[in-house]
Formats: sequence, structure tokens, C-alpha cells
Amino acid sequence: CDAACWVGYLLVYRYLEFATDHRPKQLKEEEEEQQWRHLRYHLPFLLPLRTVSNSKKLLQRAVMLWTLEPTERDAYLVNEATKKLTASNWVLMEIACSRSSDHLFCVRKAYHAKNKKSIEEDVAHHTSGDFRKLLVPLVSAFRYEGDEDLKADPKDEYLKLLRSTIKCLTVPEKYYEKVLRLAINKLGTDEWALTRVITTRAEVDLKRIAEEYQRRNSVPLDKAIAGDTSGDYEQMLLALMGHDDA
Repeated sequence: CDAACWVGYLLVYRYLEFATDHRPKQLKEEEEEQQWRHLRYHLPFLLPLRTVSNSKKLLQRAVMLWTLEPTERDAYLVNEATKKLTASNWVLMEIACSRSSDHLFCVRKAYHAKNKKSIEEDVAHHTSGDFRKLLVPLVSAFRYEGDEDLKADPKDEYLKLLRSTIKCLTVPEKYYEKVLRLAINKLGTDEWALTRVITTRAEVDLKRIAEEYQRRNSVPLDKAIAGDTSGDYEQMLLALMGHDDA
């Protein structure tokens, strides 16, 4: 990583002390706002993925996701979830169910502006069968009505996604707690899921998710994260959780 990379890191960490209580756009001084916009635009290019370690890649991803505007971030994640190598029906469902209708409308606009295609087009193109029937209405109308018995076959992947859809719509903190629990407890931490939840929920309901995590697992979420991550990546996640000493 060259000097420009480390300058990018240092600039990000200078702003991380504001991460919990203030969004960068709330920094009122014009010069700071200009610096932040410059950093956010250039950050993906400061840290080329091929030249850094896996830990730095994870840090880059966490920083990149957090610095994007919420609608841009969700548009990025949706686009990523419709690509062959990073496809994820779960991410599509998660975003469609846990965001407000107004927010999703803006996500669709941001997606179209960036990719010159609609979310519905890409989701329909990259899914099939029952998954398409579920996910296309979710990303467009944000609701789905089904008449199947959701417990008829607990191992059926489609019904499993349907059950999670309902949980994400009705009790998102329980849904995200389970995502974090599975990400942390699996053999080899699922850093992508961990990064996604922390960066997208940090300023929404991460406190409630952390409370649910501790209630369900008898372990504070920050300790669980600290036990499964390390270095700058760990510090980034803990900072977004509100740790003053991160």
C-alpha cells in the first residue's frame, strides 16, 4: 500500500471519533465537508484490493460501506448481491424488508443512476423460480403474501428465506441478531455478513441488536466481535459500535 493509501486510512480514522453521534454531513465547517466528500469519492481507489492483505481488504470494505450515503450503500449491496460471484438472496431480502418504503424508493433511484438498469430488472435476471417470485415483489412493492405453511419443511431453502423475510419485517433486531450470531459462531467468521450488519445498522438500530444479542447469547456483542476479529478491522467495527477507546 503506497503513501496515498495510508493518508486515506489516517483521514478516515480522524473522522471515526464522530462515527457514533454524528454523521460526516453534520460537520458544519465547509472545509471539513469538502474534505469528507473528497475522501469518500477517492477512498475506493486509494486501497486497491489486489495489493493489500485480507485484513486490510476487510477494513477497506467496512470503511467504504460506512462512508457511502445509506441509499448509495444499499444500492451497492443490492448490485453486489445480483452478481454471480457474490450473489445473495439473503442480502436482497434483508434490504427490502428492513428499510422504509421512502428509503427503498431512493435506493432504486440511486441504483438506476449508477447502473442504468432498475433493481427489479437485475433481481429478476439473476434469480429464478420461487426465489424470483418472492424477491422481485419485495424489492418493488416491499411486501409479499404467501399461503404456504412456513414450517412444513424447515430445511427447504425457499421457506427458510420466507420465514426470515417475516422476521426481518416484524422484528428486525431478532433477524440481525441471528445473522451476527451465525457470522461470529461459524467455523471461520463470516466477515462480509458481520461488516454488512455493523455498517448498515450502526445509525439505525444497532443498540437494540446488541441488546438482543446479549440477551440471546449471554455475551456482549462488542466482546464477541473483539474475540473474533483483530487489528484495524476490529477497531473500525468497535468504533461504529460507539467505543470511545476504539
